[in-house]
Amino acid sequence: MREDRRRRYDDGFRREALELIKSGAGKDTLARRLAIPVYTARNWIGLYRSNGEEAVMGGGGSRRYDWETKVAAARDYVENGLTKTEAMASKEIVAWDVSRSPDLGQQKRLPAMLAERLPAGAEPILHSDMGEWQYQHQWWRKELERLGIRQSMSRKGNCLDNAAAEQVFGHLKDEFYRGRVFDSYEQFKRELDAYIIHWNTRRRQIRLEGRTPEEFRSMSLAV
Repeated sequence: MREDRRRRYDDGFRREALELIKSGAGKDTLARRLAIPVYTARNWIGLYRSNGEEAVMGGGGSRRYDWETKVAAARDYVENGLTKTEAMASKEIVAWDVSRSPDLGQQKRLPAMLAERLPAGAEPILHSDMGEWQYQHQWWRKELERLGIRQSMSRKGNCLDNAAAEQVFGHLKDEFYRGRVFDSYEQFKRELDAYIIHWNTRRRQIRLEGRTPEEFRSMSLAV
């Protein structure tokens, strides 16, 4: 059933849906003409209105790529890329933000901090989970484009994209958070900022040949 649905929602099918959407078809008309669920029609119309034709053709902004393409992208990701919080090769946390809620203000502060540290001419790939609401947010997409940052080609269920970030989060929870009680949000934020600086500049790692993330980055750029 799932494989049949994948074949059914191929590029030709999506192109037909796109033409109907561009002609002004609503969700009910689109669902009836294409014999698809109304919620699918509604989602595709929403994608077109917020992100344009590519979002509909890409199945929510994320296409399926062959293995060779993903390996090549992963190599570029390791050598040149930054995640939303860290440089993947060095594990350095290059941008972070703590907020009481994951609002748009936080999402605007994060790329602003990242922009200050981007090397000239860099074209990094930034991975955002498809489950995160900013993944398709119009402001987020335009800001990354303005900064010359490519959005990840990730798809749902691809754990490899998260592996580096989750490893850092795992250390952070064990070394900083687990078993502790903070008196206030302000204390938590202050001490978390201090831990991140410690992680970047003083915490040596075997996988980085005994160097700190900051030292490993400086060595790599000097080569």
